[in-house]
Amino acid sequence: MPYTPTQAMFLKIVMAIVVGYLLASFFISLTNWILAMPSAVFGK
Repeated sequence: MPYTPTQAMFLKIVMAIVVGYLLASFFISLTNWILAMPSAVFGK
């Protein structure tokens, strides 16, 4: 656990960056998968 408010703020910022990066990566991968689906299904 953080000992000072500054450490707590820094931890929140780092966690927000990490979670945001993971969510963005997930949605980008999902979008690419959805866009690639028709060619995979219909054998373009």
